[in-house]
Amino acid sequence: MTDPALHPTYRAMQVIAPGVLELVEREPPAPGEGEVLIGPATADA
Repeated sequence: MTDPALHPTYRAMQVIAPGVLELVEREPPAPGEGEVLIGPATADA
């Protein structure tokens, strides 16, 4: 597992209009009490 302190932000693509994407930088969400944070899974080609 990676240390979240090494990656305080992440980059994501968001749709701002039909056919238009924007690269944004965000802070990872913090789960509230009684919640868990589930990360994405990846697969090798």
